[in-house]
Amino acid sequence: MRFQVSEGTFNEIHDYLSIMFAAYSDPLHPFVSALLPGISSQDPAIYTQGKYDEAERALSRWKANPFEKWVKVVDTNTGEIVSVSRWQIYTRNPFPNGAPNVEVAWLPDGGRLREYCTYITNSRLERQASRCSFPHIWLNMMGTLPQHRGRGAASLMLKWGIEKADSLDYEMFVEAADSTGGHVYRQMGFVAVDEYWTRRLESEPDSDWIELEEKYPFKATWMMRPKQGRSTVNGTGVGR
Repeated sequence: MRFQVSEGTFNEIHDYLSIMFAAYSDPLHPFVSALLPGISSQDPAIYTQGKYDEAERALSRWKANPFEKWVKVVDTNTGEIVSVSRWQIYTRNPFPNGAPNVEVAWLPDGGRLREYCTYITNSRLERQASRCSFPHIWLNMMGTLPQHRGRGAASLMLKWGIEKADSLDYEMFVEAADSTGGHVYRQMGFVAVDEYWTRRLESEPDSDWIELEEKYPFKATWMMRPKQGRSTVNGTGVGR
């Protein structure tokens, strides 16, 4: 088996989302199941429709963002795309006016689930804006087909990103959502800065909100790779 990494193209976006849906549903990430309708459904029609709708949204975001790139890994023996990742390579401060206010508009209007997902999404953006107000590389997501895990596809994509970062002398950032991903990132020179859990509203949450937090928790480890992979403070690599 021989893997090859390359930049993606608009016309393959539905293939990329098929891989992402397969990756994030095995095992199922609780918050992703809330954010992406259909990903947890056992009904093939609902799952397929959810995948199609998210691919169309992803394509629209990609075309509107000059800093965005998708990267794919192909098994050259079969031509199958086995792994994909979404990157933002920011050549300037992406938050000159602070974090944008994003509405998770594809979820039903007026529902608590939409309110909850919008709140978590904007909390994450506020965190990113407070720490990354300079040129940098952000790894937004990465997924590998379950049957191809453990064969080096993710490492190939990370090496692609690291080469970009080192050529630009940029720091890299990622939210690692599981222990396996964290292990891969550490092998590539990323260090854990801190952990981020579902953040409660400033006001006392009601029972419906608490139920959503328990059913769809968000937890991630904020990780960074210093410029050129250099450690900066007592060998930790934590520069910010």
